Amino acid sequence: MIVFPVQISDHVLRRTNVNNVSLLAESTRHKLALSIDFLSIDELYIGLMTRKTDLLPGTLDMLILKTLTRGPLHGYGIALSIKSASEDVLTVEEGSLYPALQRLLLQGWVKAEWKMTETNRRARYYTLTAAGRKQLGHELSQFEQMIAAIGRVLQDA
Repeated sequence: MIVFPVQISDHVLRRTNVNNVSLLAESTRHKLALSIDFLSIDELYIGLMTRKTDLLPGTLDMLILKTLTRGPLHGYGIALSIKSASEDVLTVEEGSLYPALQRLLLQGWVKAEWKMTETNRRARYYTLTAAGRKQLGHELSQFEQMIAAIGRVLQDA
């Protein structure tokens, strides 16, 4: 039996008769981990086609670098800061955040050191380097050019 995490609309949820399924409410959608055996093709298609909006390539790195201009943070603090600054529009998941932080470390754009958190737990705190500040300026410039270009295309439409 193969299990996929899928998001399914309320409409499909009402039509799906499955016992012992735990639900996690998330705004107007529900996440379910269901066996494919329980889903019809239509339900599976709808569930798999419902996905979160992707960022433009490189945007996550830019957001992390910008967040670190405010001071050193651990990974969870970075994710919370981005979510808060975007008024809950952007949510950075661990599966995206930590590989991005590792990439930034390898590039030399951030440095990391282990410290104790406010709750007395050990966490890796990330700090922006001089090279990271320079890269942030470059990425912001490219991002602004991309947004301006998209804006021009949308004006002509």
